[in-house]
Amino acid sequence: MTQKAILQIKENTKIAENTLFKIVNSIKPGISTYELNRIAKQEFKKNNALPSTKFLGLKHYLSIGINEEIFFGEISKTKKIRKGDVIQISLGLFKNGYFTDLALAKTIGRVSLEKEKLVKGSAMALYKAINLLKSNLKLYEISNLIEKTLRGYNLTPICEIMGHGL
Repeated sequence: MTQKAILQIKENTKIAENTLFKIVNSIKPGISTYELNRIAKQEFKKNNALPSTKFLGLKHYLSIGINEEIFFGEISKTKKIRKGDVIQISLGLFKNGYFTDLALAKTIGRVSLEKEKLVKGSAMALYKAINLLKSNLKLYEISNLIEKTLRGYNLTPICEIMGHGL
C-alpha cells in the first residue's frame, strides 16, 4: 500500500470518526432514526464523501439497529430512540477511492441485564479480535475467537451478515 493510500484512508477514517461522534452526541430519548441519518447526510456532503450503503443499493447514510434489530433497521421519522434501548450504528464512508467502516453500540440510560450482556460480550469479542491481529493470520482464526468469546457470554454469532461490501 502506498503512502498516499494510507494518508487517504487516515483522512477518511477521521471524517467517519467525527461524523460518528456527532451522531452519538445527538442520541437521546425521543430522537428519530431519520434525524440521526440526516446528521450523517449533512456531514458526508460537507466532506464530499459518499456512504458505502449507496454501493449496496440502500438509500440511507447509516445502518441503524435498535435492540434486537441487526443493523439495516428502518430509518423513519416516527421511529424514536427510547430509554433502555441499545442502538447499533454502522457508518461506511467512501472518498477518493477508499472505504472506511466504523460501528458502535450505545446504551440509552439503564438497560436490562440481557442487553448489557450483549453489549459487553460484543465489545469483548471485538477487543480480543483486534488484539489477535498479526501478519499471516487466517480469517477463520479471527472468527473462531469471536465465536468462542460470544458463546462465553451465552451469545450466538450471526454468520450471515457481512460488511458494507468491503
